[in-house]
Amino acid sequence: MSTPRHTMAAAMAVACGSAAAIAAGPCGTVPDRDAAERTSRYLEDGTWDEARDFQWQANRAGVVQLRVVFHIIRHSDGSGGLYQPDGHIDDLLETANGHLAAAGVELVKYGATLFIDNETHYSIDWDWGYNDEVYSLRDTNVVDGAINVYMVPDFGWPAGLSSYPGASNQGIVMSNYAIPWYGVNTTFTHEVGHYLHVFHTHDNWWYDHDTDPPEGWWGIECTDGSNCGVAGDLLCDTPADPKLSDYPNSDCEWSDLPSDPCGTGVPYAPDTTNLMSYAGDNCSSTFTCQQLNVMAWSARNERADHIIGAAPPCVGDIYGDCESTTPPDGIVGISDLTILLTHWGAAYIPADLDGSGAVDIGDLLLLCANWGTCP
Repeated sequence: MSTPRHTMAAAMAVACGSAAAIAAGPCGTVPDRDAAERTSRYLEDGTWDEARDFQWQANRAGVVQLRVVFHIIRHSDGSGGLYQPDGHIDDLLETANGHLAAAGVELVKYGATLFIDNETHYSIDWDWGYNDEVYSLRDTNVVDGAINVYMVPDFGWPAGLSSYPGASNQGIVMSNYAIPWYGVNTTFTHEVGHYLHVFHTHDNWWYDHDTDPPEGWWGIECTDGSNCGVAGDLLCDTPADPKLSDYPNSDCEWSDLPSDPCGTGVPYAPDTTNLMSYAGDNCSSTFTCQQLNVMAWSARNERADHIIGAAPPCVGDIYGDCESTTPPDGIVGISDLTILLTHWGAAYIPADLDGSGAVDIGDLLLLCANWGTCP
C-alpha cells in the first residue's frame, strides 16, 4: 500500500492477494552459523537440557516483561507503511501475549513507534542465498536491549522471519499483511518463538548452503522419537514433522505423508496445532511444555537484557502450568486446590510450592495463605 488510507474494498483485495503468498511461505527464519554453533554447544555441555526442562513457576519466578520496539517502513516521502500503526501493534502484542502467557513472558511496547522512510527498505527480497537486504534493514535504527520488529510493506516471499539467540544479525522482520487485522494471528508469535530459541517442528538440516554444517549438527527426527533430543527441533514432546506445507491437507488433516526416514515403521503423526509448524494460521494455536520451557529459559537468560520488569510470583496458581494447557489466570482457587490434592504425596513440581520434593501439608498451607487474586 502506498497511501495511508484506502477503501475497505481495496484492503480486502490486497488481503486476499497477500494471504495466498503468506500461506505459500509462512516463515523465512533460518539459523545462521553463529546461532547453530551456539545450539550445538548447548547440546554438548547440557545447557539445552536445562532450557528444555526449565519450569519458570517451579523456580518461584514471576512473569518477565520484554521490551519490543516497532519500526514502520515507509516510502522516502513518508507515505505508505502500516495502515494504523498503533492499533495494529496493539493487536500483535495482545495476540502474541495470549500465546506466550504460559511461558511467563509478556511483550511490552517500549518507547514510541519508530519510522524508517527509505525506498530501499520498502521492498525486501529474501531467498536462501541472498540475505543482504534483510541484514541491512535489521542494522537500521537498532534499539539495544529490545526485540526490534521491522514492519515491511512489500516483503516478497515470507510472512516473517526472525533471528535466533547468538545470531550475528538480530531482529524480526514482518510483512504488513501478516497481522490480525488481515486475519493472520500466529505469524508474530511464531517469529517470537524463534527469537526465544524454539525451532520449527520440522527443522532437520543445515541451511547455509555455501558451507559445511558444524560438527555434530542435528538431522532428521525419527517418527518413533528415538532421537528426539538430538534431531529435528531437539524437543521430545513435539512429534516428528516432515514439513507440513509440502503435503496436501484439508481442514488441518494431512495426507500422503512420507514414510519414516529411519525405517522404524511408525507413521508420521505431526501436531497440526503447533505454532512452530507449517500447518498454517487456521490450524496453529498451541505450544508444548518443552517449547514453553525453552522460551521461558531463553527470555530470562539469553534475552535477559530485554527485561524491563517482572511481576512477583503468584504462589499457588498451579493451574497455569504448561501441562494444564492454559496460561496462569492470576487466581489461586478451586482449580489449583484440585490439582494439588490430585498429586498429594507425589513429586509434582508445579504443586510442590515449598520445594520440599513432594506435595504435602506445607504446600496446602501455602496455597491457602495465597487464596484469591494475586497482587
